[in-house]
Amino acid sequence: MCLALVPVLLSSHVRITRHPAEDEEPVWSPDGTTFAFVTDREGGEDVYVMNVDGTSSTRITESGTEWDPEWSPAGGHIVLRSLRDGNDEVYVMNADGSGQIVLADHPSDDYGPRWSPDGSQIAFVSTRDGNEEIYLMSHEGRATVRLTEHGAADSEPEWAPDGSQLAFVSNRTGTHQIFLMRADGSGVKRLSRHAAVTYWDPDWSPDGSRIAFSSRRGGNWDIYVMNPDGSGERRLTEHPAGDLSPRWSPDSAAISFVSWRDGNAEVYVTESKPAVQEADTE
Repeated sequence: MCLALVPVLLSSHVRITRHPAEDEEPVWSPDGTTFAFVTDREGGEDVYVMNVDGTSSTRITESGTEWDPEWSPAGGHIVLRSLRDGNDEVYVMNADGSGQIVLADHPSDDYGPRWSPDGSQIAFVSTRDGNEEIYLMSHEGRATVRLTEHGAADSEPEWAPDGSQLAFVSNRTGTHQIFLMRADGSGVKRLSRHAAVTYWDPDWSPDGSRIAFSSRRGGNWDIYVMNPDGSGERRLTEHPAGDLSPRWSPDSAAISFVSWRDGNAEVYVTESKPAVQEADTE
């Protein structure tokens, strides 16, 4: 291992939410004006929407058991994970919370839904075949296809902007690492390059140039970015508290994340600018 000067993103971190509840899983709307996020402000975990500056928050689900919101590419719908029927299932609803219907209805757990860039398909995680695997279904919940088939746990699917590939997390090499596969499940290869370190939360920038992720590489959870081929890992946040759940803005200029740096889970946004810093390379 050696030290090299590489470009990194040193950012100012702007706090968006200020509430004693736990505010988590922020996701930008396609037009960049709104966040969907999960919070327990009313006791259970529900999906809310708010302006990107944190104002005008509105609750749009009411079961108290909702997670993993994801906007459709056109912005008219939100897909999510719900425990309202006793097990994790994938639901879809209009962006205002109306018209909620179940898409993946199975006795096993289905969760982690992610729309394809063209809106025609949804990748998700299911335990229906005995362990965590990644599946694909139509946006109407039909034509389910299994993409991964491995004894390890495969989860956290994330589409490339052109829809040709998915990044995902797997512990098939021992620790949780980020892998890449084609949209049909073929061509699996590992992207992350530190085998002894845990990686999580991959999110592809809309311009296709970088993948953001969470990692404990520095001893605690921080936000990092890397190139789509796994090279050039750069730390974006550095704080003793946990920083997780990075999500790119639609213009690829900012990243939202969740941090416990102020005592509870709150939503933050980075405003990034180029800089140079020492980083270790292998």
